[in-house]
Formats: sequence, structure tokens, C-alpha cells
Amino acid sequence: MEGLSLRESGLFLEHLTNEEVTPGVNKSTLFITLSAKLAPNPFKKSQFIKTEIRSGINNDGPIIERDVREYLAATYLKPLRDAEAELSAGRSSRLSQILGSNTSLAGDTGATQRIIELLTEASKEIQSDAAIQTAQDNIATLLNSLTFKANVFAPVLSLLGSKDYAEHERIRKIIRS
Repeated sequence: MEGLSLRESGLFLEHLTNEEVTPGVNKSTLFITLSAKLAPNPFKKSQFIKTEIRSGINNDGPIIERDVREYLAATYLKPLRDAEAELSAGRSSRLSQILGSNTSLAGDTGATQRIIELLTEASKEIQSDAAIQTAQDNIATLLNSLTFKANVFAPVLSLLGSKDYAEHERIRKIIRS
């Protein structure tokens, strides 16, 4: 693995996957997969989330032990969280600064319009997907079982946040004119 000392590489040795980059040239890569599933609690009439962290390109490697996970978290996850915060959406976020300074997007109303249209269509497609609707129904059922009132919660899975399509269409029309 690039940028790691021999000692650090040794910690991940049994979890590395060798990939052929070019014929005759291999590169060691660490693949990590977090699997989570809802499992019944045998002692209570409830459920819990059972998690498993494995290595391997197809989630077929050994389970990653606690000490290796802690080292990985201390070394890599903090910088990743910092990068995620830097690239999160927001008016003054780093992502907005990058996109705003990019000549292919900055001031190009056509590009902005295409992006809004793509996001709107993608969100419509996602919300109309049967699996997403089933997930929304399951989440609503679970949330509504936590309250004494009937059908209080109506979760929506959307790329567009809390605004409805009409608002996004209105914005799109403003950009067009």
C-alpha cells in the first residue's frame, strides 16, 4: 500500500487484495465492506442492527479485528470526515467554491440548468422506484409505531432536500428566462 511504513502494512497484511494494475504489475489494495442487517433480539421482542466489517474485494476476506479497525479509524477516518465536511453542500462550502471557480460551471446558465434538470429527474426516478417506496413505507411504519398518534410521520427519500418539485421547476424557469 502506498504511503505506509512496513509496520503499518503489516497491520493490514491479511486484509490486502492484490490487483493486477498492468500485466505483470500488482498493487495491494485494502477493500473494506460494512454489512449491516436488522436481526431479532432473542431476549426481547425487538430488533437490533448487526454489523460486520470484512475485507476483500467481494466481502470475502477475513473479519477486520478491533485493533485494526481502531488504527484504521485513527489514521484514515478523521481525514475523510474532514474532507467530507469540506465538500458538503452549502453556500460558502469548499464544494461551492470549487464549482463556482470552475469555468465550465461559473456563470454558465446552460450548465446550471442541465444540472438542475438532471437532479430533478434523478430525484423523481428515485422516488418512483418500487424499492424506495417500500423502504419509505417501512420507515414510516417503524416511525409511526413509536408514537401514539396515527400516521404522524411520512418520510421522503429525495436528492433535492425539503423543497418540492414545483419549487425546483420554478427555479429552473427563472434560470431559463
